[in-house]
Amino acid sequence: MAKAVSLTENGKRCDMHPVDQIAGFRSLAEDGKSTAQIADLLGYSTRHVERCLKLAGLAPSLLCLLSEDQIQLEHCHALALASTHERQEQVWETAASRVSGIPSAQLIRVLVTSGEVKTTDSTLFSFTGLDAYTAEGGELRSDLFSDVNEGWIDPVTLERAALKKLAAAAAEIAEREGWQWSEGRLSQVRTYGDDARAYRHYPFPERVFTVIQTERLAQLETQMKTASDDERAVLDAEMVAIHDAGEAAAWPEATRDLCGVVVSLDEGVMTIQRGIARISEEEAAAIEARHAAAVAAVSRKQPTVEADDFPATLVSAMSCERTLAVQAALCTQTDISVTLLTWHLARSVFTSGFGGTDPSCVRLNDSHYALRAGALSGESGKAYRFLMEEKGRWQARLPEGWKQDMRWLLAWTPEDRAALLGFMAALAVDGRQTREHGHTSRSILDGLETVMGFNLYDWWQPTAENYFSRIGKPQICEAMREAGRSGKARDAEKMKKGDAAALAADELAELQWLPGWMTPVTEKKEAEQTPGDSAA
Repeated sequence: MAKAVSLTENGKRCDMHPVDQIAGFRSLAEDGKSTAQIADLLGYSTRHVERCLKLAGLAPSLLCLLSEDQIQLEHCHALALASTHERQEQVWETAASRVSGIPSAQLIRVLVTSGEVKTTDSTLFSFTGLDAYTAEGGELRSDLFSDVNEGWIDPVTLERAALKKLAAAAAEIAEREGWQWSEGRLSQVRTYGDDARAYRHYPFPERVFTVIQTERLAQLETQMKTASDDERAVLDAEMVAIHDAGEAAAWPEATRDLCGVVVSLDEGVMTIQRGIARISEEEAAAIEARHAAAVAAVSRKQPTVEADDFPATLVSAMSCERTLAVQAALCTQTDISVTLLTWHLARSVFTSGFGGTDPSCVRLNDSHYALRAGALSGESGKAYRFLMEEKGRWQARLPEGWKQDMRWLLAWTPEDRAALLGFMAALAVDGRQTREHGHTSRSILDGLETVMGFNLYDWWQPTAENYFSRIGKPQICEAMREAGRSGKARDAEKMKKGDAAALAADELAELQWLPGWMTPVTEKKEAEQTPGDSAA
C-alpha cells in the first residue's frame, strides 16, 4: 500500500520522468495489479499504462538512455517493435551509425519492420482480414500507438492467407454454377505475357436477366438519380450483384464443362473471371509452332477468291463481321496484337512498305464504328459488344486530364501499358473486302487468323436471316452437300428459298459450319485448289 501511495503522490506531479512511470507501473503489475487498477489508482488512462508496461520490456541499456534523456519516448515506442533485447540494441546501433545526431523514430521503425507490410497501407490485408492472417500463423507487429488491427505483418504469410480465401471463394462459385475447375490468385488472368500462354478467355456472353431482375434494375436506375452518396453505394452494390447473376446465368453448359472460374483481386476488390480455359502442354506447343510460322503465314499467297461467287453487298458485310471478330479475339491475345503492330511499324520504317499482306492499318482513329455500320449485326453483334465493353473498361482507367501529357502512363506497370497498346492495336486491324470490276479483293486476315488459332464461329454463326437467305438456293444446297448433308440438300432443292435457308441453318449449326471464303486458307486448301505437277 505504501508503494501505491508513494506512486500516487509522484504520479500527480506533471514532471514525473517516464522512466519512473515505467518502473512504478511494472512494480505494481508485479504485485498483481491489473492495468485498469493501476490506471484508476494513479489517474492515468488504461492505454497509457499498457504502453508504459510494454516499454518496461525494453533492453536495460535503452531504458538507461531514456533516463539520461539521450532518447525520447517516441524512440522507445519504435524500438519496442523489436521482439528481443538483442534485436532492439542492434537496431539502435544501426540507426545511430547512419546519422550524425540522434536518429529519428521513423528510421528506427523502418529498420525494425524492413520487409514487412503496414496493414493500413495494404489493400490485400483489408481484403484478407486479421483473423484469416493469424489463422495462417501470421503475427501482427504493432507499436504502442497503433489502433486495433494496425501494425506490420509478414507479406508472404499475408499472400498465403489471401490466396486461401480467394481459392475458397472460387471453389464455392464453381460448385454453385457448375464450372469444371476453380482457381484463386492475387491478380486477374491477363491476355498477355505468361497468362496468354497458359489460359484462354472464352468470349463474354450477353447477360441474361429474369423478369424480376430486369424490373429491379430499372427501379435501381431510377432511385440512383435522387439518391445520396451513401444510398448510391448501397444501390450500386445491389446492381453489381444482379449483373453478376446475369453473367453467371448467361454462360452455356458446354462452356462450363470445358472452362473454369478464377477469383482474384483488382485494387483490393474481389473480381470473378468466368469462361477461362487452361491451355494444355500440347496446345501450347501448337501455338508456339504457329508463332514460329507467323511470317510465312502472313505473307502466304492465296488462291482464287471464292467470294466472287457471292453478292458483293454480302461479301462486304461479312468481311466487316469477320474483322470485328478478329479485333475482339485479338483483345484476348495481346502478345500477337503488339507483335502485329511492331511488324507493321517496322515495314513503314525499314522498307518502302511493299511486302506481304498487312492486316494492320494503324491511324489516328480506329475503324470499329465503320465496321459496325457495315456489319449486318450492327450494335447487337457479339464481337462489337465485346469490343465496346473492353473500351469502356480501359476508358474507366484513364485519369482526369490524361489528354494533357503522357506522364500518367509512366505510373502504369509495363504490363498494363503493353495491354492497352495491344487493345488499340487490335482496333487498328481492318480486313474489309471490296469488289471492283467483278473481282473481290482477297482477305488479308487469313495469315493473322492462322497465327491466332482464330475460330470465327466463336463470334459469329450463320443463320437463315444473316446468311442463308442472302445467297441463292443453289448455293444453299451446295453448302449442305459440302458439309456431308446431301440428303438434306436434295430436300432443300424442292423447297422455297426461305424454307431451304431455315433447313440449312438448323442442319449446319450442329457442325459449326462456316462459309469457306470466310475462313483462313490452309495449306491443305491450297493443295486441293492447286493442280499437282505430277498427276500422271
